[in-house]
Amino acid sequence: MSMMKKMAVAALVAFMMAGVVQAETLTQVQIRETLANSANSMIAHKSEILAAEAIEQSGGKTDAYNGTCCNGLWQIQTGNLKSLNITGTEYREMSVEKQAEIYLKLQNMESRR
Repeated sequence: MSMMKKMAVAALVAFMMAGVVQAETLTQVQIRETLANSANSMIAHKSEILAAEAIEQSGGKTDAYNGTCCNGLWQIQTGNLKSLNITGTEYREMSVEKQAEIYLKLQNMESRR
């Protein structure tokens, strides 16, 4: 990767880690690199699979909404977000890292049932 490209990715990662979100479509590499730099070790460890799932679910669109029920990079159902007192709009406006954190939290809740 060229130095200029590395700098652009680093700037994007810093921007996203700050929680400042601008709706955009990210590549799998951008999502993976953002998550790999997470302070949350679980997110960092699972960055490769999380990025692949995000691309499959939303095409990398940070503010994706399917028109009926599902939100964000990982297309979380509105009802599941409500269980955490989060609206679909709030979720879609969250940083990539925060969306991943909530996605993993909901997966963990589901696996305990």
